[in-house]
Amino acid sequence: MNSPEELVKSFIVDYKIWNDDSSIIYNKNRSDGMEEAENNYQRLIEKYCDPEVTVQGISFGSESTHSLDQEKIVKTVQKGNVALIHSKHIDADDFESDYEYHLKIVNGSWMLSSILYVDADGKYECL
Repeated sequence: MNSPEELVKSFIVDYKIWNDDSSIIYNKNRSDGMEEAENNYQRLIEKYCDPEVTVQGISFGSESTHSLDQEKIVKTVQKGNVALIHSKHIDADDFESDYEYHLKIVNGSWMLSSILYVDADGKYECL
C-alpha cells in the first residue's frame, strides 16, 4: 500500500468480505462456522496489522461495521512514520459511527496498530 488511506480502504473492503462470508458460514453451521470465521479473521489481521497487535474477540453480523459504501475517510493526519485516519460510517438506519484508524510503518509498509470506535463517552478498541 502506498499510503495510509489506501491501506484503510483496502482493509475496509476485505473486512466487509470477511464479515459477510462469516455471517453466511456461521448461519449454515454454527460450530464450524465460528472456527472458520476466527481463522479467516486471523488472516485478515496478519495481512493488515502490526504483528504486535492484540486483537479483541471477533464480531460479525448481517450488516458490516465497515463498508466503503457506508464509511468515508473524513480526515488524515500523518507525521513521519505514523498516521491517524478519521472515518464516519453511516448504517442503513442512518446511525453514525466514528472511527480512528491508527497506523505506523512496519518494515517499510503501512500497517494498522489500532482501530478505535469513538463516541461521546470515550474511545474503544475494536480491532
